[in-house]
Amino acid sequence: MNLNSIFKSVRGQVSIEYVFIVMVSFIIILPVVYVAMMQVQVTIATTKAEITCDKITNAADYILASGEGSKTKINIDLPENIDVNNSYISGKEINYRIFIYGGGTDVFSVAKGNLTGNIPTSKGPHILFLEVVEGKVNINEAT
Repeated sequence: MNLNSIFKSVRGQVSIEYVFIVMVSFIIILPVVYVAMMQVQVTIATTKAEITCDKITNAADYILASGEGSKTKINIDLPENIDVNNSYISGKEINYRIFIYGGGTDVFSVAKGNLTGNIPTSKGPHILFLEVVEGKVNINEAT
């Protein structure tokens, strides 16, 4: 064997080892990146639901302080994965349950006065009308 053929053999082995190391690195890094991306999506969905709950109760508190017959309109933007059966208005509370990793997380906000009506549960932007009727804030989605 001459020296030139030995160097070609060594360079080929180094290339194969380098490719192997890169592949193993990707196999290790990809699950970490996936979990991080899922956590970001969870954070975004939860934050959107928190903003929505707070926006509704703040508007309700404002018009309740303004007195009987007061009205307002607000725009909200809901995240995906909302549990329709466990998202509700009850007494002074607005609650959205969001499905996360096979479980649910409740996001809620409490108003100063009693709330009635219905809250939307489908993903995306919605317009809500709020009105003080008989000392309660009635909440309904625009049709």
